[in-house]
Amino acid sequence: MACKIPSHELHRVVAMGLVYDLERRFLIVQRSPRLLVFPNKWGSPGGGFSREDYEYLPLTLPDGWKDPLYTALRREIREEAGIEVGPFEYVDHFSHIRPDDIAVLGLRFMAPYVSGQVVLNRDELIDHRWVFVEELKNYDLMGGFAEAILVANRRLVYKVLGGAAS
Repeated sequence: MACKIPSHELHRVVAMGLVYDLERRFLIVQRSPRLLVFPNKWGSPGGGFSREDYEYLPLTLPDGWKDPLYTALRREIREEAGIEVGPFEYVDHFSHIRPDDIAVLGLRFMAPYVSGQVVLNRDELIDHRWVFVEELKNYDLMGGFAEAILVANRRLVYKVLGGAAS
């Protein structure tokens, strides 16, 4: 007999990519006003994670898949912004409840820009900018986004200076 999981125990898992370039500018994207969640807000490319991101791929572990979240995030960045990124590094996580009452668990990762021209998926995004940390105050950002960028930037500065990240 199948066990029914209470809805309050379920979460939609999303991943967001804090993409940066060699100048330590970050890619920010503006969400469409037609979207249910955070319309018109500025944030980073990313999105939902689901079984389809791994279940049709060959197993990479004896009984499953290694790094499916990174695979999904790489796909989301490619679909939303048309660019390729390098290795991911965990930054932080967050949660919220969407207007349609779906609970969300979000994970943010930083990654270096590698290649491609930014070409936005116009169904989801309406604008983009490459910005320095100091410029973030000029944008209507998603909650917690500026703080995550500050953490990512601090790690980049430490790497340049040869120190350890915090």
